[in-house]
Amino acid sequence: MAEKSMTEPQQRSASPPPRKLATPEDFMPQFGVDVKEVIRLAKARLEKMYATEEALKKIRVRHTSEDEACTVEVDGMGKLLSLSLNHRISNLSGPEVGALVAKTCADAARSALIQFNDIVDEFNDTIHDDANFSREKYPDVY
Repeated sequence: MAEKSMTEPQQRSASPPPRKLATPEDFMPQFGVDVKEVIRLAKARLEKMYATEEALKKIRVRHTSEDEACTVEVDGMGKLLSLSLNHRISNLSGPEVGALVAKTCADAARSALIQFNDIVDEFNDTIHDDANFSREKYPDVY
C-alpha cells in the first residue's frame, strides 16, 4: 500500500450543490391559489389583530356615582385602575360606602365590557368578510 506524502494535494470529493429551500409557492399550485394573495390576506388579518389588541388595551372608562361621592376608572376587562372618594362619602356608613363603591365599579366595568365586545365584534366581522372573499375566490380550497 502506497503512502501519500504530506506535500501531495488531497483530492476532495465534489459536494452536491446546495438544496433549494421550499417556498410557499411550491406547495400551493395544486389548489389553484394565488400565493401572493393568500400572503397578503394573512398579513392584513395579522395587522387587524394587532390593531384590535391595541384598541382593547386602550379602553378606559371613568364612572362617577349618581351622588358624585365615588369615581372609579377601569380598563377594558373591568379591572379597577383608580378610585376617588369625595367629602360626601363621610355621610355614609361603612356598608353603604362598600355598596356604593361596588355599584360604581360594576357600572364602569359594564361600560368597559360593552366597549370591549364592540371592538371584538368589529374585528370578527372584518375577519369573516375576508374569509367570505377567500371562499368566493377559491371555493375548491374550502
